[in-house]
Amino acid sequence: FTALSTVSWMATRGSLFLFALFPIFLLHCCRVFAFPLPPHLHLRSRTKPLCQSARIVCQTAGRVQVESIRMQSKETSEEVAEEDIVRRAALDVGSACIKLVVADVRCRPGSVPVVINSLFEAKDNVYMTEDLEKHGGTEFSSAILEKSFQALKRMQKLAEEKGATEIAGVATAAFRKASNGPAHLMRLREEGIKLEIVAQEEEAALGFMTARSACSDLDIDRMVAWDSGGGSFQVTAWEGGKVVSWMAGVGSGVAGALLVQRVQAGCLKQGGSPNPVALEDAEALVVSLKEKIGACPPWMLDKIRSPGVTVVGIGDAYSIFHLGAQLASEAAGEERHRFSRREVWEGVQRLCRKSDEELFSRGYTREVDRARSVVPKAVLLYTVMELLGCEAVLKRQTNGNGLGVLIAENFWG
Repeated sequence: FTALSTVSWMATRGSLFLFALFPIFLLHCCRVFAFPLPPHLHLRSRTKPLCQSARIVCQTAGRVQVESIRMQSKETSEEVAEEDIVRRAALDVGSACIKLVVADVRCRPGSVPVVINSLFEAKDNVYMTEDLEKHGGTEFSSAILEKSFQALKRMQKLAEEKGATEIAGVATAAFRKASNGPAHLMRLREEGIKLEIVAQEEEAALGFMTARSACSDLDIDRMVAWDSGGGSFQVTAWEGGKVVSWMAGVGSGVAGALLVQRVQAGCLKQGGSPNPVALEDAEALVVSLKEKIGACPPWMLDKIRSPGVTVVGIGDAYSIFHLGAQLASEAAGEERHRFSRREVWEGVQRLCRKSDEELFSRGYTREVDRARSVVPKAVLLYTVMELLGCEAVLKRQTNGNGLGVLIAENFWG
């Protein structure tokens, strides 16, 4: 009787074990023999889209609404069909640099585009805002337009070599100001390079999309994206189901012009460097920048002060955020990606009274003739942090807003 009881108990436990394994066995068979699975049992694909799309809708009063936005980086439960993949090349023509991103994008009718695989990136420094400021802030010189044209033709060739079948992009702050910018873009369009001048609200939304993809580990409601170039900056957050932004037409190129023309009472056309910059001049530049930028709106101040909010600065190795992280790393004696407002100002104090050659030799710039922009960048970074009431910034390296352009449907087709 004891033996029979033991056998019966073992059989019962064995049956339960096999019953528990049966669903796993069934799923495996469905995958191997391509049987259709019920939707709630569908196994997730290994393809991880970087970011999903947004249709950009501009609104006045310095705020922008983004419709149908789904920013979370997550696995998709759908297989990617080859016919749905388009290899796109996105151009971001900024105020100081032209950026290119080539990627495979899933473009399925009736659904938002998804970046499947980022393949190639390139950049070329073309200082559009600096040239604009030298010519009265109203038009580009013929020399800078030709340099821009040749740089974009090189980018077009690189994109074609990487297999891109579509190429499009955006032109930002400098082109919003220059009277001869639209004619330049028409010339490029004749060469097959389609660029659109975007409003600053649209640029802010693209920056938020790019920051979100670079920081998918952060809660969308607890992230504030800060994008700053040569001609403007945008500070953007997600609130109430839409993107909201505080922005100004002030970037590092504008800060440099203010330092030379207003603070040092020099002439930008002479092409001279402001270095070495006296600490008193740096302090005066803070005052001038605050006057030009104006106060940060209360709703953004409240957002920054909210518990758990992280301010993310996006940009490449030439950005003000890279410089901020470099100053913090130098002081700490180790690599840092997060920096405080205090560390930035202490860094400004170290940068003052340094010549171009000294700033270059210490690695603050990759070109000695660009050393003239180092102090204005650091002062601009500190000033906006102070206006925001922002104690710290997390740096994330990106190649402009190319990722946002790739999936913003209104730039393609």
